[in-house]
Formats: sequence, structure tokens, C-alpha cells
Amino acid sequence: MSGKILLVYLISLINSGTLGQAQQPAFTIPPLTLYAYQPRGFRAEMPDVDGIKLFAFHGRVNEPLPTAKDGDLSGDVNSPNNGKWVYENPDLTLAVGDKVYYWVYVQHNSLGYTKHDVVFEVTELVSKECRPATTKATGIYTKICGGNIIFSDEFDGVWVDTNNWIPQRYIPSYTDDDNYEFVSYQTDNTNLFTRESSLYLKPTVATSKAQVNGRLDLTQGCTRSNRDSCVYNQVGAFILPPVTSAKIISKLSFKYGKIEIKAKLPIGDWIYPQIELIPVNKLPEYPKILIAYSRGNLNLSLNSGEDLGSTLLFGGPVSERAEPERSRNLKSRRLTVPFGREMRTYGLSWSPNRIDVSVDNAVYGTILANEYTALNSEYRIALGVGVGGNHDFPDDTKSGNSWKPWKNLKNDLKTMNNFFERRGSWENTWFGDDVALQIDSVKVWAL
Repeated sequence: MSGKILLVYLISLINSGTLGQAQQPAFTIPPLTLYAYQPRGFRAEMPDVDGIKLFAFHGRVNEPLPTAKDGDLSGDVNSPNNGKWVYENPDLTLAVGDKVYYWVYVQHNSLGYTKHDVVFEVTELVSKECRPATTKATGIYTKICGGNIIFSDEFDGVWVDTNNWIPQRYIPSYTDDDNYEFVSYQTDNTNLFTRESSLYLKPTVATSKAQVNGRLDLTQGCTRSNRDSCVYNQVGAFILPPVTSAKIISKLSFKYGKIEIKAKLPIGDWIYPQIELIPVNKLPEYPKILIAYSRGNLNLSLNSGEDLGSTLLFGGPVSERAEPERSRNLKSRRLTVPFGREMRTYGLSWSPNRIDVSVDNAVYGTILANEYTALNSEYRIALGVGVGGNHDFPDDTKSGNSWKPWKNLKNDLKTMNNFFERRGSWENTWFGDDVALQIDSVKVWAL
């Protein structure tokens, strides 16, 4: 590293103290994608963002690299190439299992930023030849090659990377959202935050009647165009949403690909994760596609005794809004322990002919193209946490010894009041961060 860059780097270390505060930083280093090629070659690339002036990569193979040390792999990149800042070593030979310890420095406008103590473990060797891809994507400015990663986020910044995601701010309304879950989606750092390289999307419940009365105005920064989704007035028993939650949607949209999301699902009565693909074109012929869905109730039983709770996982296209048609094309997997007890890898492979859903690299269901409407649209990744609503919990179900505290009645705004008034039957099942959807990483490969 040159002396001038080292000086700027040292200044960035002094400035970086502000990045530890619980606030959104002015700039976050975009996520890096690293490749180990066969028979030899190594590449680290970072998306270009307005204002980046310089990218420096420093790494060492199979030996930790202290920050500010050059390492065996070292280079300064002064300009982007086809929308990417790229460091490349064509002669490096790596094997599966090798680890590259590295740190990077980025100059953005007049300030320097560092990302350090990062490790890349080689899990596969990639061919340098560009295989034609079935995947189509918007927002990618380089050629898409089959088998290559086109999107990756490991949430190692101090805030959600807004180069990758759009944090949502709106109120599900009876005029715009048929499910009408009992939440408002906001960006408060109590509900949306990163910690130890994981993303947390955490619902919180109102603690008093006063918090569900009055007016909720999310006009500033609202991510919906419908006014009913931005402003809500309480009128009598038509209370404000009693739960504040979080949701993010990817800026990347794509058609066909392999998605893997390592996550810990939420646990708690009447909570469910939103790990899904949502269509860019919001039309009936383009259903949402569940990557991983499991109700948070530890024991949720029908009158028949069948358990629909947290040991049951679903994935696949959602055919209709309401049951039983809703689950017609969904596949399921049951465990003896709740899915929310530990991090697991949830996968979905989507091609023109089929959709495969998997957990921990084991496929548990396949949906052939003739079983669902042709998904001729680009989709985005949505990550969030919902609570209650009209379609996710059948009526006449019991959670433990408590009956479901509301009925699925469309346009009946009093359902939220019924849910909130009976919070004594479910609030004691919400424990700390167990109610959060915790995301370790998101990766998308081209097919």
C-alpha cells in the first residue's frame, strides 16, 4: 500500500469510531464476491457505487492477516471495469478448503472506509469459461455466466446495505393488502438491525392501549403509493397496528436462479417469516414464491389434531390467498424440533421447467412447470416478519391451550383489536430475539 493511501487509511480508522453507533452510516462498503478458479486464479470484485475513488485488496492464504499489513495478495484498483472494482491474481492456485484472510480499503468521496478480519473459504472451484445462463436479471451490468454468483450479502456492516436492499416503511391496509397482517413495517433500529454479521428483523408489540390509539403517519419515506398504506387513523375499536415489524426487499430483480438463505426462523405465537420471492409485476398470474415459511407457534393444532406449528416447513408458489387452495402447490417438510431452534440453509432452485425447494441442501419438494402458472416475470427477494393476518392461520386452531384470538374476516378492522385485547394468551410466548428472523447470508447463483 502506498504511503499516501496508508495515511488516508489511518485517518479512516480514526473516523470509523462513528460507525459503531446505532445509526445508519453515510456509506457502507458494498459486498464483495470472491472466486477461486480452476486450475488457477483468484478474483475479488465489488459493485461500483457513485463516489468510490479507489479500492484496495489485501489478503493471505491460510494464515490470519493483521489489518494494515499488505499480505501476499495485494493491490490498489483506481478505476472500475464494467460496473465492478476488481482485484485479480491469475497465478494463485487454491484448493477446496483453503481460506483467504483479507481486509479491504475503499475511498468514497473524500473519506476512507475499511472492512477487516474477513475470511473467504473455498467451497468450490469455478471455471473461467462463461457458460450461457438461463437467468435474466435487472441491475447487473456484467455478463451473467451460468453457475456464477450474481448476488451475495453476509450482513457484516453496521446497517442494512442499501445498495442491495430497500427497507420497507408502510402499513398493510385492507385496500392494498389482502392478508392485512397486524403490523406496521418500519425502519427503527429496534426492529431492523445487524449484529455479529447477522441481520435481525424483529417484531415488537405495543405495551399499552395508548400506543394503539391516535394516528400513525409513515408518509415520510413511505414505500407504498397508496395513501392508506402510509397513514392510519384509529377510530374506536379500529386500532392502530399493535405490532411494529420490519421487512426489506432486494433491489436486484431476476428470473430463474438458485437461491440460498441461511436463517434462523422466528418462534412465538402467531408470528411467521417472510422469506419469499415477490413479483415485480403485481398481477394475479404471478404468485409469490415461498423460500421458507413456518408458523412460529410451538404447538398449533387443528380440530383434527394435526399440528401446523413450528416443526412444519413450507416452500413453493402460493396458488391462492386463502386455504385450502393456498397450499395446493406448496411442498412441506416436518422435523421433530422447531425450525427456529437453529440456523439452517433454505434453498430454492427456479428454472423454466421446475422449482425445487430444499433445507440444509436436501431437496424436499419439486413443483413442475405444468403444476403452476408460467412465472414469466422477474422477482425480488423479500425478507420480513409478519404477525396475524387473514390467511396465515386457519380459524378454529389452538396454540397450546389457547384458541386463536381472531377470525379471518376480510375488511373487518376489529380483528386487530381482538388480537391485541387477548395478548395475555400469546405475549408470554415471545422471548427476546427468538421472535426475530435472523439472516446470516443471502446468495443467488445464475442457472
